[in-house]
Amino acid sequence: MHLFVNAFDDYKTWKGYHVLACDGSDVNIAYDEKDEDTKRQNSNNKPFSQFHINGLYDCINHVFWDTSIDTATKTRECAALIEMIMKHDYPVNSIITADRGYEKYNLIACCIENN
Repeated sequence: MHLFVNAFDDYKTWKGYHVLACDGSDVNIAYDEKDEDTKRQNSNNKPFSQFHINGLYDCINHVFWDTSIDTATKTRECAALIEMIMKHDYPVNSIITADRGYEKYNLIACCIENN
């Protein structure tokens, strides 16, 4: 994915900035009764399997600059965003937005330390 998005250089910006949004979503996968990390239960106690995917999405160019896939039982959106910021596989001149739940002091400190 990184090779693909970095292969282009004609990305649009807003006043010179890339506008990136980070959020997570649950994705259902084929049920595996042996995989305790992905196993969940719905309200009817019916088991199913799921991953949690966090993505750093470019709102103007409609591409993902980075993603993180976690097990459904370990939803860690803020930690995933910190890891994406630390890897820095996105344009330097970026504005990163996120919804509620990301307002953590360690995330703000990470943003400051990584410009």
